[in-house]
Amino acid sequence: MSAPIEEWLSVLLRWIHVITAMMWIGDSLLFMWLDSHMYEDPEKRPYASGITWLIHGGSYYSVEKRPLKAGELPPKLRWFWMEATGTWISGFLLLIMVYWLSAGSYMVDPGVRQLTSGQAIAISLGSIVGSWLVYDMLWRTPLRHNTLLCGGLTLGLLFGLDWWLTHTLSGRAAFLQMGAIMASLMAFNVWFHIIPPQRKMYQMAVAGGEVDYALGKHAKYRSTHNTYFTLPVIFLMLSNHFSGIIGHQQNWLLMALFIIFGAGMRHLALVGL
Repeated sequence: MSAPIEEWLSVLLRWIHVITAMMWIGDSLLFMWLDSHMYEDPEKRPYASGITWLIHGGSYYSVEKRPLKAGELPPKLRWFWMEATGTWISGFLLLIMVYWLSAGSYMVDPGVRQLTSGQAIAISLGSIVGSWLVYDMLWRTPLRHNTLLCGGLTLGLLFGLDWWLTHTLSGRAAFLQMGAIMASLMAFNVWFHIIPPQRKMYQMAVAGGEVDYALGKHAKYRSTHNTYFTLPVIFLMLSNHFSGIIGHQQNWLLMALFIIFGAGMRHLALVGL
């Protein structure tokens, strides 16, 4: 591939990645904010399980939350999944083009560990797939009912990955790779645990049968996980601009602190504002 074509492709992918990420993050945080700011309907309408009001442009919006029920479906529903898909695909293509095709320069640091380019790429791909399998399996076990314990184990998994990556890949690649892992957990949650249960609920309502609302609770559970991942991922994806952090001798500890700080900021973004 010629240099000009590669450069223009990089620009296009980065642009798409940023735009879709902004849409995905905005939609995700908005829905979580709405759920935490729903009030009792003043009119006591039986079909409204909550209501809130937003002001913009000199007008206000009345936002109702209604359960899916047979015979009470709107003529058109907006499904939010393309934002996550566009973000992940563009990000994965950038990972290949920027890091994998230049693994010897960007991913390998002989001062950290001697690796071939092929080994570095295998670590990158393997850590994405392996992290999802471990995380997803953990949250399918009975331990998921103990949120504090299961959340602590998930945090332990991330910290273990943090230490391993920073002691295996270059600092720049380690931070970016951790961002790619957490972003993949978010996207896979959308594909496998957020959208499918809601589609099942919608199909039950369309068919005129009873709707299994436990499916919605499961989807909301994984959506909540994504909001804890979101702000740390933003920092990790921008981390190559902070050479003093990614190149620090204790960069693994700094990464862990930024993950904790970002996850904590989620509460300010959703509840405190």
